[in-house]
Amino acid sequence: MLSIFESLGLNSTLFAQIVSFLVLLWVLRRWVFGPIRALMDERADRVAKSLEDAENQREEAVRLQQQAAQALQEARAEARRILEQAERTANARAQEILEEARAQAERQLEQAKEAIRRERDQALAELRKEVADLALDVAAKVLGRTVDDRIQRDLVERFVEEVGSAR
Repeated sequence: MLSIFESLGLNSTLFAQIVSFLVLLWVLRRWVFGPIRALMDERADRVAKSLEDAENQREEAVRLQQQAAQALQEARAEARRILEQAERTANARAQEILEEARAQAERQLEQAKEAIRRERDQALAELRKEVADLALDVAAKVLGRTVDDRIQRDLVERFVEEVGSAR
């Protein structure tokens, strides 16, 4: 067999080199490439996990952004509702105040009218009394004598009736 190797131009040194290379290849594969491959696989797993985490965080950020937008929209709607309610309340209160003011003005007007009526009636009563006294004085002077109480009262009552009907 050695002669076959020599005829092909192969010697025992080459054979030893091939065997050494194969042993080196096996050692490298077992002790170097295995750990390197494990490191590469571990790194690939970390990168994949980081990408997955980044995607999850992006999705979470999008979800939180949507929630924030929805919360903002709800807050704006609530603010609009509160403002509308406040406006309705203010308008209702203003209407109540106006109605109370009108009612109070009506009461004051009625009280003023009643006071005017009382004062007018009192002034008329005083005027009648004075007119009656004047009429009696005039009648007494015209007749030249004093009229007794009964006649005086009859004259006053007739005079007041005539003045009252003339109004």
